[in-house]
Amino acid sequence: MWWSRFKSGFAGTWDDRLDGLFSAKVDYAGKSILDVGCNMGVVAYEISKLKPSSIHGIDIAKPHIQTAKMLLSGSPVHARFDRLNLGSRRLGNILLPQYDIVVLLAVYQHMQRNIGPGKARRVLSNIVRRTSNVVARVHRNAVRRGIPS
Repeated sequence: MWWSRFKSGFAGTWDDRLDGLFSAKVDYAGKSILDVGCNMGVVAYEISKLKPSSIHGIDIAKPHIQTAKMLLSGSPVHARFDRLNLGSRRLGNILLPQYDIVVLLAVYQHMQRNIGPGKARRVLSNIVRRTSNVVARVHRNAVRRGIPS
């Protein structure tokens, strides 16, 4: 099955992602959302129930992006999903200049592992500059390994 390739690299659980989503007590209504590391769109789907103006999801796995597109295909919320490695030079062309909220749930450790700590910090800075509101959750194992939250 296609998902088995990604299973071993998945450090954050759905509970991690959804707990971060709801424990932040953020008002998503009418806001533009960037979901970095959107996976299969479950978080985007849950956010769509809160009536944001738009959701833009980014993930590296093509099957995840296809699933996210299908999951939100019936949603009244404008949703866009792009397959992209966060280390890609195309990132600046894919991202909008501004988002109301950026969601980073259990993704930073993947960034560090895949593109290196220095580039991960630069990419994250580029993303965070596009908003004043960040909803983030670092997986507890990442914190134990010394990755900042």
